Amino acid sequence: MGDRIIGGKYRLGKLLGRGGMGEVYEAHHAGTGRRVAVKLLKVGGADAEQSRELVTRFQREARATGALDSPHIVEVLDVPASRGVPRAA
Repeated sequence: MGDRIIGGKYRLGKLLGRGGMGEVYEAHHAGTGRRVAVKLLKVGGADAEQSRELVTRFQREARATGALDSPHIVEVLDVPASRGVPRAA
């Protein structure tokens, strides 16, 4: 992905994994240089209802994960949107 920037502040690096909802990339916060993971939703090819359901599921996952505090679970820092689709960082 190289120099692709998501949400105006996350520079994507290498692909870490793929799943049913999308892809997770290693990234760096453009302002602080902090190393983060960014999850991009896979909405291409989905109809409007499927896209809405995916976004709802994604937002629920981000809220649930953000409420946890464990050294074994990543912290949700941000949920910016790119072209109307939320991305977790």
